[in-house]
Amino acid sequence: SPALEGVPRVSFSPGGKSGFLVRRQPRPECLSSLEAIHRVLSLLDRPERYSGMLSLFEGMVRRQIAFSRCLP
Repeated sequence: SPALEGVPRVSFSPGGKSGFLVRRQPRPECLSSLEAIHRVLSLLDRPERYSGMLSLFEGMVRRQIAFSRCLP
């Protein structure tokens, strides 16, 4: 988006492969938005404060996979 071109960029090492199994990431180092937010918050603060974020995310992924198995 041209409106975002002037916004400073922040980059980080993903620290692992995405757990977003219901969608193919464009590149191996890509993360979902929630995973990226979790990674940045964990780098800036105590990682254990944000462990619940990934637990909820993993539950959502498991539920989506279970629902997709019910489809004809």
